[in-house]
Amino acid sequence: MFGEDFVRRVPEEHLGGGFSREVRRLLAEVGVPYGLGDMITISSRIVSEGLPTLAEVFGKYEKKAPAGISQLRRFGVLADSILCLNGKSGEVFLLLDEDSGETVLVNSSLDRFLNFLCLLEDARKRPLGGAGVPEDEQEAVLSRLEEIDPEAVDGSHLWRSVARAVL
Repeated sequence: MFGEDFVRRVPEEHLGGGFSREVRRLLAEVGVPYGLGDMITISSRIVSEGLPTLAEVFGKYEKKAPAGISQLRRFGVLADSILCLNGKSGEVFLLLDEDSGETVLVNSSLDRFLNFLCLLEDARKRPLGGAGVPEDEQEAVLSRLEEIDPEAVDGSHLWRSVARAVL
């Protein structure tokens, strides 16, 4: 889908502990695309350094991560906010506020996050003539996203905003 040259794989030696078998497999074998349009960027550092915990990230700035998020792993950016991964459950979150630690669910699993990226990338590649994806096709894509991960789409405008920005 994204092409072999546009996927980041995390070497096993950079994963350490704190990851479920499925999350390890997805990160090391399947890989994560570089990103999606200008909205989502996956850090290139995950290949050379792994996925640091938010406690480690905050520690670099002599700050303490808010309770409840310190073990989440930073792995990218969505718009201007940090994308985080729960290494055990595979849940993907967006850190909305660094001071309070407020997060919002992006996807209920890393696998579903990758499915969302693939579906949106495929939809982006379809239109001809640079006119963008027609409104009815955008709605069909959003419906498909909801089928894949209802938890992530239900009551949240996050993926609708991402889809509108990249399609």
